[in-house]
Amino acid sequence: MGMGLLCLLVPEVPSAEKFYTDGKNLGQAYICDSAGVSDFDQLFDDSATADVPTSPETAIFSALDRFIGEPGSLSGGPLQRLYLPAEGLAAIASTLQRLRGEEGATAIADVNLRMGCISDLETYAQMLQEAGQHQAQFLLVFEV
Repeated sequence: MGMGLLCLLVPEVPSAEKFYTDGKNLGQAYICDSAGVSDFDQLFDDSATADVPTSPETAIFSALDRFIGEPGSLSGGPLQRLYLPAEGLAAIASTLQRLRGEEGATAIADVNLRMGCISDLETYAQMLQEAGQHQAQFLLVFEV
């Protein structure tokens, strides 16, 4: 079973398909960061405690929180509020800056995972730039 955090464009922008990523790195890191654990194994370990206590304001991905839809958004559930690409681009830029610095290295010690998150976010930035040219809006949704 796989899981990813996807960027959904409404209406669809066919030219944005060239910027596809499955968002697995971003999805995994977002969930772990939100829970204050360093990896998925700790999520299911009752004896594990958070490496670094996080609050919604200090989580490395906090700028993205408001853009993430409710479960079921992708699988036929009702879409919540959609967002303008410019809003998402600002949040992505802020998150990328944090990930590329010391804060990112501390929050996500696994270099491959952190670089995967950076790649996912750079891809979504390209998608949102394309969406902005077509007056589309977006929502980030988890796909399981």
